[in-house]
Amino acid sequence: MNKLVIKLLAAFLLLLSSLFLQPFAGATHAKQVCDCEEYAAVSSVTPASRSGVSSKQSDDPMFTKYTVRSGDTLYQIARQFQTDVDSLMAFNSIADPKTLQIGQTLTISKELKKREIPAVMSIDQIMEFHLTAYTAGPESTGKSPGHPAYGITSTGTRATEGRTIAVDPRVIPYGTKVYIEGVGIRIAEDTGGAIKNNRIDVYMDNLREAINFGVKKNVRVYILSSPNA
Repeated sequence: MNKLVIKLLAAFLLLLSSLFLQPFAGATHAKQVCDCEEYAAVSSVTPASRSGVSSKQSDDPMFTKYTVRSGDTLYQIARQFQTDVDSLMAFNSIADPKTLQIGQTLTISKELKKREIPAVMSIDQIMEFHLTAYTAGPESTGKSPGHPAYGITSTGTRATEGRTIAVDPRVIPYGTKVYIEGVGIRIAEDTGGAIKNNRIDVYMDNLREAINFGVKKNVRVYILSSPNA
């Protein structure tokens, strides 16, 4: 009799324990599922936040899109992309570095590197121009070697490859230094009858090279200035 009572009591306790512990087991399982889902959501955004560089824009040969993260400064971003703060501010129309916002998207030119612009210069303006090339010869200027004005620019300097460009002085004043993407730094020293509005003629010594240069449309040009000027 005693053995039967003990068995019944044991079975009753086992039933109670199973009913009592089941809700806690379910809760534990739910918490595990929840934790996994939360981790997955964080993981899904972590790779994008590590660099801040948009994968959709990274294939653009000319520009990179960067999303500002917590703790970022323009100085840090400039160093990361080998450019300078003034260039970033001018390129993205930022008047005050303190207004940088988390999540803000910055456009950074892959062509414009700090080493290509002297440290004493800053960017006043960014514009787009159509580019062509010219020489000192009769096909461009109507003057031949031996002419007293052969190779002389509108400002009286001698046209020099790697320095001289012809501009519309109403758009780019004479003497202005500019950085032309894909070309380099040049000085506005000359003009011409066909050089109107947003058009620049790049001086070259060799006629064949000038012809092969062709017409390049919508090229970014950075108007530079020097604090000592």
